Amino acid sequence: MDQYRQHLDALMSLVKGCMKGRNLAACDPTRVGPDDRLPLLGAGASERRYVRYGWLRVLLFRAADPDTPEVDHEVGAKGRRSQESAEQSNAPLTSTLLIAAQARLAYDRRESNTLDQEASHWAKERAVMQDVLAGKDFRGVGQTSASDSLKEKLGAWLNRWIERASRLRAGSAWVGRVVVASFLVAVSLVLIWVLWTLKRRWRQHVMPEPESAQEHDATLPNWHRWLEESRAAAECGSWRQAIHAAYWTVVAHMESKGIWSADPACTPRERLALIAEADDRKESLTRLTQAFESTWYGGWPADEAAYRQADALVSSLVKPVHDHQGVERSSP
Repeated sequence: MDQYRQHLDALMSLVKGCMKGRNLAACDPTRVGPDDRLPLLGAGASERRYVRYGWLRVLLFRAADPDTPEVDHEVGAKGRRSQESAEQSNAPLTSTLLIAAQARLAYDRRESNTLDQEASHWAKERAVMQDVLAGKDFRGVGQTSASDSLKEKLGAWLNRWIERASRLRAGSAWVGRVVVASFLVAVSLVLIWVLWTLKRRWRQHVMPEPESAQEHDATLPNWHRWLEESRAAAECGSWRQAIHAAYWTVVAHMESKGIWSADPACTPRERLALIAEADDRKESLTRLTQAFESTWYGGWPADEAAYRQADALVSSLVKPVHDHQGVERSSP
């Protein structure tokens, strides 16, 4: 700020000397120097305000010549001479412009003395404003987040789209009807998909296991084959394969009862999420799923104890059924 004040003092001295000398040496435009860059009060240190002196350089360049009025040469072709003569009679003289420049620089010099006082005053106002914003009435108020800005832009785009559709409808009624109908159909399809997904996810919460459900294969249901494979693997000491087959025994059993849909893309965690927390089978299914994932995918070692625990969980989840000859068969 001190450099700015010194520059203003030098410019006032330059204009004063030019008013006396009125020659190229006294009115040299190059002596004006570069434009000033002042820091903005209350802003960061990198933010600056430019104070430009291009007007003063032009005035000093013209002041080197004899005193002539300023003339605006941007006049139309029609009646050019008459307009130039009228403007020459009304345009201010260069000496008058130099006096105005001296007054402007003096005003800027006086204003520079009050900048420091205004800065301290603004600091007090900022402190008072921060105290107000820290009150309970402004809690939770902050800058707009990126998600809020995106929602606002999306809403504005949707409003513009609807407005254009309305204007199009006014010009061509059938086109507007097609656009509005397409929009309603798209919204309806989205709602149907959401409801179908929710129904698929939560239908297991309200569907009890049938007491006397018929197996899809009366001779040898799929889950029986998984159970026999689990037993055979256990007899051979293949504990990892035995736990794997034990888990799929329960999956095939639940699918045969209609509790789970046969979806090969469904993950173990997704199947587990289809069972309500209040269901009695939830805890056993969770433990069996953890045993299966840790040994089959996690690489944990499988032993006979882990298989016996998994087999006990299978026994609690798979109820006894009768084969096609009427003999009762139970899971181990």
